Amino acid sequence: MRRGFDDSAESERNFFEILDGAFDLGVASVTVHGRTVKQRYEGPSNREFLTRVKRHAGSRTILGSGDVFAPEDVPALMAETGVEGVWIARGAIGNPFIFREIRALLDGRPLPPPPTVAEQLDELENQLDLTAEVYGPERTGVVMRKVCIRYADLHPLESDVRIAFIQARSSQDVEEALRRWYDPAREWPPVRRVERGAAAAAMSE
Repeated sequence: MRRGFDDSAESERNFFEILDGAFDLGVASVTVHGRTVKQRYEGPSNREFLTRVKRHAGSRTILGSGDVFAPEDVPALMAETGVEGVWIARGAIGNPFIFREIRALLDGRPLPPPPTVAEQLDELENQLDLTAEVYGPERTGVVMRKVCIRYADLHPLESDVRIAFIQARSSQDVEEALRRWYDPAREWPPVRRVERGAAAAAMSE
Protein backbone atom coordinates (compact mmCIF):
# COMPACT_ATOMS: atom_id res chain seq x y z
CA MET A 1 0.00 0.00 0.00
CA ARG A 2 1.09 3.55 -0.67
CA ARG A 3 0.27 5.85 2.24
CA GLY A 4 -2.80 7.15 0.46
CA PHE A 5 -3.91 8.71 -2.78
CA ASP A 6 -2.85 12.20 -1.71
CA ASP A 7 -2.07 14.20 1.43
CA SER A 8 -5.68 14.79 2.45
CA ALA A 9 -7.08 13.71 5.81
CA GLU A 10 -9.72 11.65 4.00
CA SER A 11 -7.05 9.74 2.10
CA GLU A 12 -5.23 8.95 5.34
CA ARG A 13 -8.43 7.75 7.00
CA ASN A 14 -9.07 5.50 4.02
CA PHE A 15 -5.54 4.12 4.29
CA PHE A 16 -5.97 3.02 7.88
CA GLU A 17 -9.44 1.62 7.19
CA ILE A 18 -8.04 -0.53 4.38
CA LEU A 19 -5.01 -1.51 6.47
CA ASP A 20 -7.14 -2.66 9.40
CA GLY A 21 -9.54 -4.43 7.05
CA ALA A 22 -6.70 -6.35 5.44
CA PHE A 23 -5.44 -7.55 8.81
CA ASP A 24 -8.98 -8.43 9.89
CA LEU A 25 -9.22 -10.64 6.81
CA GLY A 26 -6.12 -12.50 7.95
CA VAL A 27 -3.25 -11.20 5.85
CA ALA A 28 0.14 -11.98 7.38
CA SER A 29 1.78 -8.63 6.65
CA VAL A 30 1.32 -5.37 4.79
CA THR A 31 4.03 -3.48 2.92
CA VAL A 32 3.68 0.29 3.15
CA HIS A 33 5.39 2.77 0.84
CA GLY A 34 5.94 6.21 2.33
CA ARG A 35 4.71 8.09 -0.75
CA THR A 36 1.19 8.83 -1.94
CA VAL A 37 -0.13 7.65 -5.28
CA LYS A 38 -0.25 11.27 -6.45
CA GLN A 39 3.45 11.73 -5.63
CA ARG A 40 4.45 8.97 -8.01
CA TYR A 41 8.27 8.91 -7.63
CA GLU A 42 8.73 12.55 -6.66
CA GLY A 43 9.83 13.83 -3.28
CA PRO A 44 11.10 11.87 -0.30
CA SER A 45 9.39 8.87 1.21
CA ASN A 46 7.64 9.79 4.47
CA ARG A 47 9.29 7.70 7.17
CA GLU A 48 7.40 9.44 9.94
CA PHE A 49 4.23 8.02 8.42
CA LEU A 50 5.75 4.53 8.43
CA THR A 51 6.53 5.00 12.12
CA ARG A 52 2.90 5.90 12.81
CA VAL A 53 1.66 2.93 10.79
CA LYS A 54 3.86 0.55 12.75
CA ARG A 55 2.72 2.05 16.03
CA HIS A 56 -0.91 1.68 14.92
CA ALA A 57 -0.38 -1.93 13.78
CA GLY A 58 1.13 -3.04 17.08
CA SER A 59 2.23 -6.68 16.92
CA ARG A 60 1.00 -7.07 13.34
CA THR A 61 3.75 -7.16 10.71
CA ILE A 62 4.50 -4.03 8.69
CA LEU A 63 7.17 -3.95 5.99
CA GLY A 64 8.57 -0.63 4.82
CA SER A 65 9.32 0.60 1.31
CA GLY A 66 10.70 3.74 -0.27
CA ASP A 67 14.13 5.34 -0.82
CA VAL A 68 16.06 2.10 -0.37
CA PHE A 69 19.01 2.25 -2.76
CA ALA A 70 21.99 1.26 -0.61
CA PRO A 71 22.45 -1.67 1.79
CA GLU A 72 22.77 0.73 4.71
CA ASP A 73 19.27 2.06 3.99
CA VAL A 74 17.67 -1.17 5.21
CA PRO A 75 18.85 -1.29 8.84
CA ALA A 76 18.42 2.49 9.00
CA LEU A 77 14.78 2.29 7.87
CA MET A 78 14.03 -0.53 10.29
CA ALA A 79 15.66 1.26 13.22
CA GLU A 80 13.97 4.57 12.46
CA THR A 81 10.42 3.29 11.91
CA GLY A 82 10.23 -0.01 13.80
CA VAL A 83 9.05 -2.00 10.76
CA GLU A 84 9.91 -5.70 10.75
CA GLY A 85 11.32 -5.80 7.24
CA VAL A 86 11.95 -3.85 4.07
CA TRP A 87 10.92 -4.22 0.45
CA ILE A 88 13.40 -3.13 -2.21
CA ALA A 89 12.16 -2.00 -5.61
CA ARG A 90 14.15 0.32 -7.87
CA GLY A 91 17.23 -0.06 -5.69
CA ALA A 92 17.59 -3.62 -7.00
CA ILE A 93 17.22 -2.74 -10.69
CA GLY A 94 20.62 -3.43 -12.22
CA ASN A 95 21.98 -4.33 -8.81
CA PRO A 96 20.74 -7.68 -7.52
CA PHE A 97 23.92 -7.80 -5.45
CA ILE A 98 22.33 -5.40 -2.98
CA PHE A 99 20.63 -8.37 -1.32
CA ARG A 100 23.86 -10.11 -0.37
CA GLU A 101 25.20 -6.79 0.91
CA ILE A 102 22.11 -6.27 3.07
CA ARG A 103 22.35 -9.80 4.43
CA ALA A 104 25.97 -9.18 5.44
CA LEU A 105 25.03 -5.98 7.28
CA LEU A 106 22.10 -7.58 9.09
CA ASP A 107 24.34 -10.51 10.09
CA GLY A 108 26.95 -8.12 11.48
CA ARG A 109 29.51 -8.97 8.80
CA PRO A 110 31.50 -6.52 6.64
CA LEU A 111 30.17 -5.74 3.19
CA PRO A 112 31.31 -8.24 0.55
CA PRO A 113 33.56 -6.94 -2.25
CA PRO A 114 31.86 -5.33 -5.27
CA PRO A 115 30.74 -7.83 -7.92
CA THR A 116 33.34 -8.67 -10.54
CA VAL A 117 32.55 -8.22 -14.21
CA ALA A 118 32.20 -12.02 -14.45
CA GLU A 119 29.65 -12.03 -11.60
CA GLN A 120 27.77 -9.20 -13.27
CA LEU A 121 27.67 -11.18 -16.52
CA ASP A 122 26.33 -14.25 -14.71
CA GLU A 123 23.46 -12.24 -13.24
CA LEU A 124 22.76 -10.45 -16.52
CA GLU A 125 22.56 -13.77 -18.37
CA ASN A 126 20.30 -15.22 -15.69
CA GLN A 127 17.98 -12.21 -15.92
CA LEU A 128 18.03 -12.37 -19.73
CA ASP A 129 17.01 -16.03 -19.60
CA LEU A 130 14.12 -15.26 -17.25
CA THR A 131 13.04 -12.35 -19.44
CA ALA A 132 13.09 -14.58 -22.51
CA GLU A 133 10.71 -16.99 -20.80
CA VAL A 134 8.17 -14.18 -20.44
CA TYR A 135 8.68 -12.04 -23.56
CA GLY A 136 10.35 -14.44 -25.99
CA PRO A 137 13.97 -14.37 -27.21
CA GLU A 138 13.26 -11.83 -29.96
CA ARG A 139 12.16 -9.14 -27.50
CA THR A 140 14.47 -9.98 -24.62
CA GLY A 141 17.19 -7.46 -25.39
CA VAL A 142 14.76 -4.63 -25.99
CA VAL A 143 12.90 -5.33 -22.75
CA MET A 144 16.18 -5.62 -20.81
CA ARG A 145 17.83 -2.53 -22.30
CA LYS A 146 16.87 -0.16 -19.47
CA VAL A 147 17.97 -2.71 -16.89
CA CYS A 148 21.30 -3.14 -18.66
CA ILE A 149 21.79 0.64 -18.51
CA ARG A 150 21.43 0.41 -14.73
CA TYR A 151 23.87 -2.51 -14.59
CA ALA A 152 26.41 -0.20 -16.22
CA ASP A 153 26.70 1.66 -12.89
CA LEU A 154 28.60 -1.36 -11.53
CA HIS A 155 31.00 -1.74 -14.47
CA PRO A 156 34.56 -0.35 -14.14
CA LEU A 157 34.06 1.37 -17.52
CA GLU A 158 30.58 2.54 -16.68
CA SER A 159 30.37 5.52 -19.07
CA ASP A 160 31.31 3.48 -22.13
CA VAL A 161 28.99 0.63 -21.14
CA ARG A 162 26.09 2.96 -20.45
CA ILE A 163 26.47 4.66 -23.83
CA ALA A 164 26.58 1.26 -25.57
CA PHE A 165 23.26 0.23 -24.03
CA ILE A 166 21.66 3.65 -24.56
CA GLN A 167 22.54 3.46 -28.24
CA ALA A 168 21.23 -0.12 -28.58
CA ARG A 169 18.08 -0.24 -30.68
CA SER A 170 17.49 -3.96 -31.01
CA SER A 171 17.94 -7.18 -29.07
CA GLN A 172 20.91 -7.92 -31.29
CA ASP A 173 22.50 -4.59 -30.33
CA VAL A 174 22.08 -5.44 -26.64
CA GLU A 175 23.63 -8.87 -27.14
CA GLU A 176 26.58 -7.35 -29.00
CA ALA A 177 27.13 -4.83 -26.19
CA LEU A 178 27.09 -7.65 -23.65
CA ARG A 179 29.66 -9.64 -25.61
CA ARG A 180 31.91 -6.61 -25.91
CA TRP A 181 31.68 -5.12 -22.46
CA TYR A 182 31.35 -8.28 -20.37
CA ASP A 183 33.91 -10.47 -22.16
CA PRO A 184 35.14 -12.89 -19.45
CA ALA A 185 38.43 -13.36 -21.32
CA ARG A 186 39.28 -9.66 -21.08
CA GLU A 187 41.22 -8.23 -18.17
CA TRP A 188 39.08 -5.52 -16.63
CA PRO A 189 40.09 -2.76 -14.19
CA PRO A 190 39.07 -3.33 -10.55
CA VAL A 191 35.38 -2.81 -9.83
CA ARG A 192 34.65 -0.01 -7.39
CA ARG A 193 31.75 0.10 -4.98
CA VAL A 194 28.81 2.13 -6.24
CA GLU A 195 27.28 4.46 -3.65
CA ARG A 196 23.75 4.59 -4.97
CA GLY A 197 22.19 5.86 -1.77
CA ALA A 198 23.49 9.43 -2.05
CA ALA A 199 22.68 9.68 -5.74
CA ALA A 200 19.23 8.34 -5.08
CA ALA A 201 18.40 11.20 -2.74
CA ALA A 202 18.31 13.49 -5.75
CA MET A 203 16.61 10.89 -7.93
CA SER A 204 14.12 9.96 -5.23
CA GLU A 205 12.59 6.50 -5.38
